[in-house]
Amino acid sequence: MSTEIIIGTISVILAVLFYSLTERKTIGVKKEKINSVYNNIVKIIFKSVIHNDYIPSIIEIERMITTKCAENNIQVKHLPEPVEFINAVYTKIMDNEILESRKKKSLIKKINGYLEKKSEALEEESGIQGVPKEERFRLVLMLLSSLLAAIVSFFTMFYTNIIFSRNQIYLLIGVFIAAVAASMVVALLKRFKEKPTVSSPLRKRYREYTDFETKIARYLRPLNYKRKPRVVTDKGRAYFDFEFRKGSKTYYVEVKTFAGYISRFTIRRMNDQAKLIKFQDENNLTILVVNDKSYIRTYITELSKYWDYILDKSEFREFRNKLVHSREN
Repeated sequence: MSTEIIIGTISVILAVLFYSLTERKTIGVKKEKINSVYNNIVKIIFKSVIHNDYIPSIIEIERMITTKCAENNIQVKHLPEPVEFINAVYTKIMDNEILESRKKKSLIKKINGYLEKKSEALEEESGIQGVPKEERFRLVLMLLSSLLAAIVSFFTMFYTNIIFSRNQIYLLIGVFIAAVAASMVVALLKRFKEKPTVSSPLRKRYREYTDFETKIARYLRPLNYKRKPRVVTDKGRAYFDFEFRKGSKTYYVEVKTFAGYISRFTIRRMNDQAKLIKFQDENNLTILVVNDKSYIRTYITELSKYWDYILDKSEFREFRNKLVHSREN
């Protein structure tokens, strides 16, 4: 076997080894982060269900996923859909031998009811996305590894004072190109074997909610609002999106975006939320801001018993203007 073929073969081996080691390390760290975030969120939901007898909503789980992914520098799409976290909690409860039998049956029944109510909302629309950033990074990494291997082989040639003919140089170049092409083919085959990324309408709804909440926050800037206040009373605790004061009154604002059927369970929870505020202080005022009041038309009378104001975006803006004007005067 000629010297140039041996050196060319070594360059290919070096390219493959360098890429494989880097790829394995990158994938290993990434999987470890994903598993850590997944287990952490399951643990949070499990504690909420066991200790507080409360199952977080889909939007709340989406918030947890987004926050934890940002903290660990991973993408949301690498974690399962919110319903899978509820299924994991269901399994943990079923497998728990410490829980009292009556408590376990009650929680299982509650989770089953929760999943039935969310079944329609959890239907997904599949759609394959483009090549993610990680894949583009891998392709660049392969090119660099192959180039490095080729450079090493050429330095070896010059160091050993090997002189090549034109045909031999062409052969070495061909081996280098083949190494790059082989690495790219391997990466592409791996990518096509991966499960296509699924885009969920729930995430689209979450983006719509955050955009709507941001607009309401802009309207509240002149009123020096507080973000995400928590109210704790003897009757329980409630969470709102905003809180601000005007004179002796404290206003609590809840922002909702609806996009279809609203269950009576949701309405009841919203009313319980408003009742806690009144229980804390009769001077507290509650404001429910919705994207479209037509979705709650059948519940307006019921909601009005506990919510002082039920407004859409334009109505809330006018309400804000009146508050600001009255404060200035």
